Amino acid sequence: AAATADTAAEDATVAAGASDEAAATKIQAVYRGNAAQKDLAKDVPDSGARPNPMEFVADGSVAKLGMTFHEKPPGYVKVKNCTRGGWAESIGIQPGDKIISIDGDDLQDMSPDDFVAYCKRRPAQFLVEQESSEEAVRAEEDAAATKLQAVYRGNAARKGFGKV
Repeated sequence: AAATADTAAEDATVAAGASDEAAATKIQAVYRGNAAQKDLAKDVPDSGARPNPMEFVADGSVAKLGMTFHEKPPGYVKVKNCTRGGWAESIGIQPGDKIISIDGDDLQDMSPDDFVAYCKRRPAQFLVEQESSEEAVRAEEDAAATKLQAVYRGNAARKGFGKV
């Protein structure tokens, strides 16, 4: 009888864990669905134009750019980090901004080796699309929803939910 009670308690724990997991997944899905609906509700036509591109020039006095990237071309390059007090930070470049071109050459068609060479040139003219505050907020909210779900799953795993 004790073994049957233990099995019933374990079955209830697994069921509770599964329903909690479903709830965590649903919370994340609802958040993402609401974010998508907000995007669909916008009445702004897509002209294909990039918002706010800005030009920055690294002249001969700039030894290092003071930024790292998520990836290299081909394709636009997203800024990963800016060195505190470095050139990029001092001119207003922030993580999440995208490098569109260097010296007028589009990064969509640039090789990784050419990108490195262009970044070392002086002067070097960068066309940068700055991440809008709305995009930044959306990215932070999405990351928070994902982290919430990951924390829940980690806690559930430590408590033994999901054991068969």
